[in-house]
Amino acid sequence: MEYLSMADNVAAQLQKGDSFCRYYANSDWKGTWTRYSPQGEISESFNSIRSFQMSADGGS
Repeated sequence: MEYLSMADNVAAQLQKGDSFCRYYANSDWKGTWTRYSPQGEISESFNSIRSFQMSADGGS
């Protein structure tokens, strides 16, 4: 198994964050959310909207 250097790992994490902000921030995610018990059984399902908004300084 090949491991990334610290610099490459940081660069990959920054790229993931940038992609998330570019394609998903300032939008709503709509869907059915399901919670599971520690045993893996469905304990609750509900419709929900999650909103992700960028802050003025560019953070999420």
